[in-house]
Amino acid sequence: MSTIPNMMLGISTLLFVASHIVPVKASDNLSDIEQIGSGNAVTVTQHAAPTTNNTALVEQGGNGHTAEIGQSGTNLENDASISQTGFSHTASIFQGGDGGINAAIITQNGNSNEASISQQALQLNINRNWAKVTQTGTGNDADIDQTGNNHEAEIKQNGDYNSGSIEQHDSGQKAYLEQNGDNLPDPMIIQNGPNAQVTVIQTN
Repeated sequence: MSTIPNMMLGISTLLFVASHIVPVKASDNLSDIEQIGSGNAVTVTQHAAPTTNNTALVEQGGNGHTAEIGQSGTNLENDASISQTGFSHTASIFQGGDGGINAAIITQNGNSNEASISQQALQLNINRNWAKVTQTGTGNDADIDQTGNNHEAEIKQNGDYNSGSIEQHDSGQKAYLEQNGDNLPDPMIIQNGPNAQVTVIQTN
């Protein structure tokens, strides 16, 4: 089982994401967008307040992708990444609130996968949300929704036509969902209390 703190995106003035290291100045907004192929669409909106970091990397290959990154203000880092190859993927990331350090990664391969990550801070300089979605194959759907402090989440899906979601609130939650094979039952993880932990693995 992988641990999401090991893929923490923003540390001090360095962003490590998707095998890229991007230097970030203390008060920067940064966007690094690369698109290859045709019919790809991207929207990045970043808002920051004093001495904050937003950072976003979008890298799309193939054709017909849609990617959105939000990110909002009074932060100490937001960070995000979307990387898509294949055809007709949809990915969205929203991070907001007044807290410190949201991070997010969506990586999709194959075709026609959908993924969304929504994270929000509730208290200034206390919040930490992590997230990760990795999908391969075709027709997979993954959603992560986190509010509160010090969460982790990870969805991995291989194969085709799998769906999974993680929703976490309060503080100190962890979740890990991994699916292999095709057309597996759709797990939904919802955690509200503090310091819970769940692992779900399905194969066929």
